[in-house]
Amino acid sequence: MIFFWLALIGSSALIAQQPIQYSQYMQNKYLLNPAYGGLEGSLSVFAGFRSQWTNLNGSPKSQNISAHLPLYGLQGSVGMSFQNENSSGFNMVNISGSYNYIIESSAGIISVGVKLGAAQVKIDGSNIRTPTGTYEGNVLDHNDPILEQGNMQGMGPLWGIGAYFLSDDLQAGLAFDGFPSYSLGVNEITFERKNLASLYAEYNIYYTNLWTFSPSILIKSDLVKTQIDLFGKVSYSNLFGGLGIRGYSPILMITEFRVFAISTMVPMSLPSITIFKN
Repeated sequence: MIFFWLALIGSSALIAQQPIQYSQYMQNKYLLNPAYGGLEGSLSVFAGFRSQWTNLNGSPKSQNISAHLPLYGLQGSVGMSFQNENSSGFNMVNISGSYNYIIESSAGIISVGVKLGAAQVKIDGSNIRTPTGTYEGNVLDHNDPILEQGNMQGMGPLWGIGAYFLSDDLQAGLAFDGFPSYSLGVNEITFERKNLASLYAEYNIYYTNLWTFSPSILIKSDLVKTQIDLFGKVSYSNLFGGLGIRGYSPILMITEFRVFAISTMVPMSLPSITIFKN
């Protein structure tokens, strides 16, 4: 999600950005944590698409694709991810690669990983309207000294680190994205990537060889706001469904909840490749 703020007086502006959110994060833990790479034991490819408020012009849309596989000779795994988000004049593309080192123990598998990549931001001034601008007929004037009428773009690095534990029943991971924080310039606009820490935990309860109940929790925080996602997933073979709740809080006091449900999963015929629509 992109939070956009322009100072109409002065000579600079600030855009603060957090990583893209997906409802079906529990199906692609690699996007949450680079240390999850290779823990599925084979090549894993994931593709996802998200569209919100489709009846509005310029509504947010995002796509992602990721892949990771174990490298047993290096006692680890490599992976890559591509994420693209568009929202009414704004475009963000993240491309990254990762490596994680895997240790097997009697309690389970322990993994530590790092990702490195690049982030590109594009701003299409022709699709933006300011409160003081003039937009009549063919006139396009933002009346803003820093917002151009055409395209603006900038690029900078991105990085993250993580650790993950995996056993037969329990799995948990801790990841830090963009820490310490950094910024990149888009002309006179400063694009700031916020720090984000995420903690994920899931426990599997097996009823039969085909039925599994998997409650999970995801906690994300930038040390100003904390978001908590609770989800209960029921799986039958390659099908799943579930119900979750999402809460937002300044530190510990929860102020808002949003309830959502997931009902579909559409696997392709190729093994280890899955496509989801969020």
